[in-house]
Amino acid sequence: MSALLPARTCLRAATTTNTFTLPIRSFSATSSQLYNQNRPVGGPIPSPTGQAPHIPPYPHGPRLFYKQSNTGLYGHATIRYGNNVSERNEIKTRRTWRPNVHRKRLFSMALRSWVQTRLTTRVLRTIDKVGGLDEYLLGIKANRIKELGPWGWRLRWRLMQSRDVKRRFAKQRRELGLADGRLEKEVREENKKYKMEQKQIQFYTKKKLGVSGSQKSTGGEQHVLPDGRIVDEAGKEAYIKETDAMLADEANEHILDLGEVEVAKDEGFMKEKPAPKKAPKKAPKKATKKV
Repeated sequence: MSALLPARTCLRAATTTNTFTLPIRSFSATSSQLYNQNRPVGGPIPSPTGQAPHIPPYPHGPRLFYKQSNTGLYGHATIRYGNNVSERNEIKTRRTWRPNVHRKRLFSMALRSWVQTRLTTRVLRTIDKVGGLDEYLLGIKANRIKELGPWGWRLRWRLMQSRDVKRRFAKQRRELGLADGRLEKEVREENKKYKMEQKQIQFYTKKKLGVSGSQKSTGGEQHVLPDGRIVDEAGKEAYIKETDAMLADEANEHILDLGEVEVAKDEGFMKEKPAPKKAPKKAPKKATKKV
C-alpha cells in the first residue's frame, strides 16, 4: 500500500459484538418422550372393524356390494361401471370408476381430539358446508343416517356419549318443554289409564255374563268359551249340550248313496240341459250384373 493514501479504519474492530451464552445440553440414557395427542373425552374411539356389542346395530346393515365403505365415510359412493369407446371403430372396452377416497384427520369439538378416517371428497365438502365433523355425524335426516354407514354410525354413537353433546340435547329438551322427564311421566300416566280401563272392561263383562265375586271366593271354576264368553260350570254344561244337539241334527240329515244319485240323475236330477242349437247362417246372395 502506498504511504500517500489515507489509512482505512477497521470496521470489525470499531463495532462492538454482543456475545450470547447457550445453555449446555444435558445428556441422558433415557429416550425422548413421543408426541401424544389429546385423548378423547369419555373413553377411546371405537374401531371401525372391531367387535362392539355395546353399540346398537346399524339400522341399514352392512354394505354388501362395496365393502370398503363399511370402514370409512363414503356417503353413497360405490364402484361404477362403463365402457371405453374407441373413436375410429367404436370398439367398447369394459372399465370401472372408483370413488375419490382420501385419508384425513378431522378435529372433533365434542371429543376434543383428532379422528383419522377415510372419506370421499364429496363427504369432505359436506362436512365443510355443515360446519364440522360433529354437525355432519349428528344429522337427523333419514338420508344422512343412510349415508353414514356402519363406521359413521359408531362415531355418531360415540359423540352422543360425550358431555358436550348431552348438554346440547338437554338444552334442546328445555327449549321444547320436555325437561325433567315430562314426556316420560306423561307416557307412564297414559299407560296407567289404559290398564285401569282394561280392568274396568273385564269387570263389567264378567258382571254381565253372571260371573260374580262370590263364585270366585267359593272356588267356582270359570271357563272361556270359543266365542269369548266367560261362564261357570253350569254354563259350560249348557254349551256342551247345545253343541251335541247341533251335531245330532246334522247326523240325522239324509245323505244319498251312489245308487240313489244315479237314479235321481236318470230322472232328471243333476241332468245337464242340452245347449240350444244355433240357426244355420244363410249364404250371401251373389250380385248379378245388369247387361
